[in-house]
Amino acid sequence: MAALITRVLHPLCLLGIVTALAAAQGFGETPAFKTQWTGDGWRYPKMFKEWQADDNFKFPFFLQPPKHYVGAAWYQREFDIPKSWTDSRAVLQLERVHWHSSCWIDGREIGKGDSLGTPHEFELVSLTPGTHVLTLRIDNRIREVNVGPLSHSVTDHTQGNWNGIVGEIALARQWWEIQQNAQPFILPELPSVKPLVQVIDDWFTNRKLGYVFEARVGTGRLLACGADLASKLGQRPAARQLSASLLEHLGGTRFAPGVTLAPAAMERLINP
Repeated sequence: MAALITRVLHPLCLLGIVTALAAAQGFGETPAFKTQWTGDGWRYPKMFKEWQADDNFKFPFFLQPPKHYVGAAWYQREFDIPKSWTDSRAVLQLERVHWHSSCWIDGREIGKGDSLGTPHEFELVSLTPGTHVLTLRIDNRIREVNVGPLSHSVTDHTQGNWNGIVGEIALARQWWEIQQNAQPFILPELPSVKPLVQVIDDWFTNRKLGYVFEARVGTGRLLACGADLASKLGQRPAARQLSASLLEHLGGTRFAPGVTLAPAAMERLINP
């Protein structure tokens, strides 16, 4: 069974809680006694006979969906890339997918995902400003990754074998715009300093690097950031959000650096 569903994806945004579910949109068959459930099905056919008729059907387990849908479903939506995102690297994030996903942008396949418990993410490199078409294929059949028909993550006995995406569907510029002009702090000589934002160094030097760290210096508390979080924030949503988060951290009770640095050590970090 397959369906093309074009009305369930909300406009993509930086932060948006949306839902794309096949059964909730009316796709699939009405549950009945002969429905092929994921799991053991109706194990005891002689029990609960009063609930087995098509016009008075009641599923004897935990959940009964309005429609039963197992197979591939296609979700499609147009979205716009603003001019300020020119030459940016964006990531499409699908918070909770059930469960095999494939992603296309403008008819070009981007990638696949099959995680049941973590978000599916697809990197979209250098999308041009303007309108694009996102197509997602979600398949909730038990396939290559077989967790078993009675696994709580798929069986109709517990949460149900639903098809779709729940939680956040977001298209966002990640750290690339911030990273490309940032200067990390080199911290190998300060093993006690644990960066709040750590950078992975290259294979050969493998140094401990950090974009953000905090420490006590003299009688004060200091939070150091090697990224530009001041210029053109109106055009840089990722930098604007990081700046807001750090300022909120500075004003909160959790800003209590546990490491003390001498002024000279701090000077070497700023001017290596």
